[in-house]
Amino acid sequence: MMRYVAEQHMRRGPERSRQSSPWRNRRYARPPHHPGSGLAFVLAVAACSALGSAIGHTNPTLNVNGTRSETPDYTTDLLTDHAVEFIRRDHDRPFLLYLSHKAVHAPFTPAERRAGAYVDTRYPRPASMADTDANYAGKPAWMRAQRNSWHGVDGMYDGRTDFNRFVREYAEALMAVDDSVGRVVDALRDEGLLDSTLLVFTSDNGFQFGEHGLIVNIDFAPTFLEAASAPIPQAMQGRSFHGLLDGTAEEWRDAFLYEYFWELAFPQTPTVLGVRSDRYKLIRFHGVWEPYELYDLEADPHEMHNLLGDVQVETQAGTVDRQILQRAAPEVAEVFADLMERLTAILRETGALDEPTWRAAAIR
Repeated sequence: MMRYVAEQHMRRGPERSRQSSPWRNRRYARPPHHPGSGLAFVLAVAACSALGSAIGHTNPTLNVNGTRSETPDYTTDLLTDHAVEFIRRDHDRPFLLYLSHKAVHAPFTPAERRAGAYVDTRYPRPASMADTDANYAGKPAWMRAQRNSWHGVDGMYDGRTDFNRFVREYAEALMAVDDSVGRVVDALRDEGLLDSTLLVFTSDNGFQFGEHGLIVNIDFAPTFLEAASAPIPQAMQGRSFHGLLDGTAEEWRDAFLYEYFWELAFPQTPTVLGVRSDRYKLIRFHGVWEPYELYDLEADPHEMHNLLGDVQVETQAGTVDRQILQRAAPEVAEVFADLMERLTAILRETGALDEPTWRAAAIR
């Protein structure tokens, strides 16, 4: 892993963009600071580890435009120091500041000032976390089987931590991120920039502590570009939601795609293709002989009752989809058919395959 602070120019837009963020790419030993990258300044925190070691949370080695130096302090605070220093500079043009932290990556290391803040707090476990037959009724067997795996609630990180400690240290580590956000906002206010700055708080890394859920983030980049009056490349799959913010949007998508592809490092989770509409969520698995999942999110927001859970899929001629259409209740089969149609349309729109294989698919 690498974490970085970067200053970037939007070469095709009228505004200057500066970026402050942790960059992650295990293939490279240094941040992407080279001609043509668009990055005018890069500060990286070297913390390379596929297994999520604590390297990088404290006393990191910083790589500033190719020059490495050991820097004693808490990494979250160091990155924030550089972000605040950038905000306080004299700016002759608009900018983009992208600040991202390693703090959300396990194993968590809270700042000393925050360590122990939740030592007496117990995270309330959702009903969907219960290891009971009733909770897993109608669910794929692999979901319950992975409870004792690397990412399972009963076997976290090969048993190196338990659920309560994991959640507590996660929350304590994020307190330093809260401090960081506060410092950035204070700096913008002090410089008279707060009222003219678009602030977005999001994450590419999070945990579901026993709950279910999906996240989509492909719309951020187009939105930022529109806000900066910069052109949006046609290759971007997301759409700007700037019109939703100012009330000018005439229409918006009614469904989005979720994809997860089987990984050698985490073999307990199969390939997943899903589609989420305004009311329903359909989840389709590949590589395992398991039922699909279909939820009515209005009636069942916690996804406790799989509408396809009682459909027995047998090893006989015909696809799984066809068997579901033949055996599900008529109203469920109708919803399933509609979602499958939407899923197929989105897959083809994005150049993906209807059935994941090792073959590459051309964008249609």
